[in-house]
Amino acid sequence: MFCYGYTTSASLTDRRFGANVIDNFQLDDEGSGRAEVFRYDFDAPGTTGLTGGSLGNDIETIIGPGDSGGAALKQTANGWELVGINTFTEGYGGRFGDTGGGVLMEPYLDWIFGTTGIPEPGCAMLWAFSVALVMWRRGRTRARGGDR
Repeated sequence: MFCYGYTTSASLTDRRFGANVIDNFQLDDEGSGRAEVFRYDFDAPGTTGLTGGSLGNDIETIIGPGDSGGAALKQTANGWELVGINTFTEGYGGRFGDTGGGVLMEPYLDWIFGTTGIPEPGCAMLWAFSVALVMWRRGRTRARGGDR
């Protein structure tokens, strides 16, 4: 029997958020040896407190439909740092045991800064840029008449 992890439905006005722990990394396919993709699993609450177990059903999460392209952040001593972009899930969509993941930012920073012409920012600047990009994207989506 499969159990879904969410306890409430999301809507345009009721959003869910949470945290997870990156379980493993996949090296890039160009052979540089650098980590490029991150993966995390959606652990059932019965594993809370166990090594590699759940953070608890009130905390642990996995991305859902429409979350692709969203920020993967980590909290540091200096605040929040953008470390990646959420891009995929593997499984049944929110069931315990499903896997999610995305692409790490670090391997692409030189390309991003070279392409955009934005000088390398500190954590706060990168976070502000990411928020502005998300807000711009949402504005364009609303102007087209809804979320895709």
